[in-house]
Amino acid sequence: MVALLIVLVVSGAATADEATLSVELASGRTFTGELDTRTDGARLWLRSTRRGISVHRPIAWSAIRTATLGEETITIDALRARADSIKNEAPPATRRAAPTPRSEPSQDETRVPPVANLHVEASIANWDNDVETDGIMLTVLPLDAWGGGTVAEGTVEVELIVDAPGTLGTLRTFPIISRWTVALASDALGPNGYVYRLPYQAYHPEFNVLIGQYGLVHCRLSVPGQGTFDASASAVTMRPFSPMRDRQQSFNNQRFFSDERTGQGKMQVPQQSGL
Repeated sequence: MVALLIVLVVSGAATADEATLSVELASGRTFTGELDTRTDGARLWLRSTRRGISVHRPIAWSAIRTATLGEETITIDALRARADSIKNEAPPATRRAAPTPRSEPSQDETRVPPVANLHVEASIANWDNDVETDGIMLTVLPLDAWGGGTVAEGTVEVELIVDAPGTLGTLRTFPIISRWTVALASDALGPNGYVYRLPYQAYHPEFNVLIGQYGLVHCRLSVPGQGTFDASASAVTMRPFSPMRDRQQSFNNQRFFSDERTGQGKMQVPQQSGL
């Protein structure tokens, strides 16, 4: 996995006296940390430190639903109004180094490097209570010109391409069986990049055994003012390795046994038609 999105080595851990801020986003996710000096009118920046590594996370103000500062619930408007004073209360060891004291960071300190490249990773995943996989777990990491992670706002178009029997007499085809469009937004930002759950659409590789064992996930990131960036995860396993299921598929042309519970609306026998 590529390095953390934004990682800074700090001289010491935050002290217990520093105010802890917890924010809940409209998506339901919650993040906790200390208010960072990069906070401005567009974004709240949270800083969290573990084992000498400080991770800085940008969050759009519009994405925040509730906030708690220490033990106190605080409104978003009140949090924005108090941002400067909260930043100045941080202990000197945790503030950003500067040649001369100042209350606001310089333009160079707040500038986020533009996107120059794109890194993606993809794997199949099961995220509910049935036995089969549910879709693709995708991690998208924009990279700057030095190969480090950077933040951006834009749109990601995703295609899942598989190997499958051809139709109309052709030997093999490589159909696109799923397409998704997701926003590159702060509420999807994890420690290793932007993470998405992409459910299968019309075709499910564990129910339609005509789909080959491997697929390719192609991503196209569009960032306004910066350009379009393409990347692919080219060896994504479409079905988990399982000797028993593989034998069941060979003998009975399906992977699940009759007493296994699968998702609602999904067939327990394979789809026989071509793709």
